[in-house]
Amino acid sequence: MIWDEERLVCHVGALVRSALIDGHAVLVGGIGGAMTAPARRRQGHARAALTAMRRHLIDERQVAFPLLFCAADLYRFYRQLGWQLFAGTPLVEQQITTVEFTSNRAMVHDGTEIAPADGRLDLRGPPW
Repeated sequence: MIWDEERLVCHVGALVRSALIDGHAVLVGGIGGAMTAPARRRQGHARAALTAMRRHLIDERQVAFPLLFCAADLYRFYRQLGWQLFAGTPLVEQQITTVEFTSNRAMVHDGTEIAPADGRLDLRGPPW
């Protein structure tokens, strides 16, 4: 969270989850809930919060790679921060079944390992 005195101006949430990439277990850091107050956008707050969260996930939580889902209009922003589109198939649990997640594209960033560019990524739980 980034605060301006007593006002929250930016937030980035995360969770850590054991997932499978092509059947191999990996620890992923799921980033979600990235938001900046409209009046405080384009001032570097999201960049700072996302960078800090990514560092925390890698340095403290030792995730193989961070992952987020985003709409097409945000690809450019995340690419500027080093994120890459995941070309593979992300799978999530919805209503007690495993399905392909198609609402938004997944993006990945290197963590303790080089992030996969492709493959079958089973998040073994609901999307965040």
